[in-house]
Formats: sequence, structure tokens, C-alpha cells
Amino acid sequence: MTVRFRSQSGEPIAVGVVEVKSALGNFVPVPESFTLQPGGVQVLEPMRSAYPAAIDELELLVSLRVRGKDETQILHLRP
Repeated sequence: MTVRFRSQSGEPIAVGVVEVKSALGNFVPVPESFTLQPGGVQVLEPMRSAYPAAIDELELLVSLRVRGKDETQILHLRP
């Protein structure tokens, strides 16, 4: 699994990845912090895991720290 961030801001944004977790496991984000330039993209290193059954949908919880505030999003991934 690969997580990609794209900036829609008109100014650079410092981002800290606080947490990435799912049924596949809790992942250590690499890089853990980065600065997104306007319109820029940052990709975390691929996260590898094994899951014994077919997955119809996977919930991925991503917590970020931006401008000193934490925000959590739950993403629903489908094959």
C-alpha cells in the first residue's frame, strides 16, 4: 500500500504524519515529516503487509499534524 499526499494550498505546508493504521497493521510512516510545496506531491514509502483473506474494503486511518493541530481521516479503500 502506498499513501500519497498532494497540496492544494498556495503556500508551503509542513506536515507530520502522526499515525497510519488499518486491519493490515500499524505502519511507521517514512518520511515522518515533510514540507509540501504548492501543488507538490509527497509519497510515503510503500507499506507492506500480508492479509489472509480477500479484502472488499479496507479502512485506513491517517492522522496528520499540520500547523500544530492534529487531524484524523478514515479512508475507505477498495480494490
